[in-house]
Amino acid sequence: LLAGVILLLVGIGAFTAFPRLFSQHVTTTPTATNVVVGRIGFVHSAHASHNTFDQLKIDLENIASPPANTAYYAWLVNSNSPESSFPPHWRLQLSNGSIHSPPNNYSYPSYPDLYTQSDQFLITEESATSIPVVPGIPIYYAVISHTSSSSPTFDVKQCPANSSNSPANPCS
Repeated sequence: LLAGVILLLVGIGAFTAFPRLFSQHVTTTPTATNVVVGRIGFVHSAHASHNTFDQLKIDLENIASPPANTAYYAWLVNSNSPESSFPPHWRLQLSNGSIHSPPNNYSYPSYPDLYTQSDQFLITEESATSIPVVPGIPIYYAVISHTSSSSPTFDVKQCPANSSNSPANPCS
C-alpha cells in the first residue's frame, strides 16, 4: 500500500513537472486596463460667479497620435441629458504625445459652470474635416463626481479594449 501511494505521488509530480521542464519560459505582460493618462481640473476664473467653475484644465501624457484624417475632441457630457443636446467640446492639439490646456484653459461661453453641468469627460476621435455635434466612441474618459472640494480634479483613463458602458465606465 505504501509503495502504491509513493508511486502515485511520483506519477503526479512527474506529470506536473515534465511539461515545465521542456516548455520555453515566456513572460506575458498583462493587458493594462484603466491606465491613467493624466488629469482634468475645473477652474474658477476671475469672471465666474462664486463657487462656479467656468474653465477646464487638461493635462495628458503618453497619448498616441490619432489616425489619419481624424482629430481628438474633448467633451463634457451629462449622461442624464438627452443626446440631442449640444455638449461643450473642444478640438485638442497633440504635441509630442501630450495634450495640455493652451495658454488659457478651455471655456465654453454658453456654459457658465462646466463642472456642475457634466458627469463625464470624454476624448473621442472625430473626422478632421468637420465639426462634430455629438461625441463618438470614447478613447479616454473621466468620471466626474460632484463631491469634490474647492479644486475639483479627476483622473483621465484609457478606455478598456473590451468594455460595456456604465456610469463608472462610459466607454463603448
